[in-house]
Amino acid sequence: MAVASLNEIYTAVRLVGFWQFTAGGQNYLGVLEQDADETRSTLTILRAGDGRWETVKAISDEDVGIRAIDGQPIGGDLLFGLELNEEMSLQIARVELSALLDPANQAVAFNPSGEISPTDAQAQKVDLPVTQRWNVATPLPPARWLFSPQFVRGGDAPQLIANTADGQAMLFTPTAQPDLAAFSIPNAAEPQAAIVNGQQIVAFKRYPEPYYPFWSLPQYSGDKLPKGGDLMVATDPASPRNLSRELSIGPIIGYKMAASSDGRLWIFALSDAPVGTDVIALSQRGPEWTVAGRWSVDGEVQQLSAEYATERWHLIYGVPIEGGWSLRHQTWRAA
Repeated sequence: MAVASLNEIYTAVRLVGFWQFTAGGQNYLGVLEQDADETRSTLTILRAGDGRWETVKAISDEDVGIRAIDGQPIGGDLLFGLELNEEMSLQIARVELSALLDPANQAVAFNPSGEISPTDAQAQKVDLPVTQRWNVATPLPPARWLFSPQFVRGGDAPQLIANTADGQAMLFTPTAQPDLAAFSIPNAAEPQAAIVNGQQIVAFKRYPEPYYPFWSLPQYSGDKLPKGGDLMVATDPASPRNLSRELSIGPIIGYKMAASSDGRLWIFALSDAPVGTDVIALSQRGPEWTVAGRWSVDGEVQQLSAEYATERWHLIYGVPIEGGWSLRHQTWRAA
């Protein structure tokens, strides 16, 4: 198996999250991190160009309450999906994209544009055993906590998919919609979703044992997950498919779902290897999924981001290193 060449483009001490987005035909990377003593957060925007990444802007403040983050351009804005679990579960914030990407503009305004917590109907569906509950000093009871928010790609309006405390995948919007309460996938760790040709497709990891985010995610009580889970996809929440078994790729550590310029859906999955990490590229054609590529990368990759730009895939890998995280870049073209 070929070993891909990676280029380190950024290091962080305490990594909150990173994501890619495209604007004006160029590829960008957003990184949110905290300093070593957890007293300041910094949002850094980098731009790809001429074989290297350059910093466009870095914005710091004293807000260290964000536990996870995702970003997505909609219209002329960049939207942030923020995991808080304090007074509210999630928040959507909005910033004007042109202002954020202008190196000369240092007065960038981040505007809250929606608070998200489970509706009463959604909270009532959370079935958390007494042995899995927790007691921390926030106004929210466990049934109203949400974890691992990701924007649903391909939608016209902001919508997030996230885990509830008992590991269900549910959909959320800033404005409560009663019909969303009917959507639920049990034991669906770290879900992602996209709308392709009018059809919603959800991917997630499934472990042999029930998944409880608070006790598994490292930003809460430590990483107690097994080494890997099965990669699942679903167009019907009631009947997900197990791609780990169908395609004989085995358990995965992490994954990212994204669409190429022709609208085709892809999943890039991470698999543990004796040395380094294997990356598996899965492509959807109609109802079927196929393995379109597989290669190895150095380091024990735990997170990744994928974005199609400049006629190729840009893959960013998050690798734990001594004293923090290394973000490493690779480009890949499908054969």
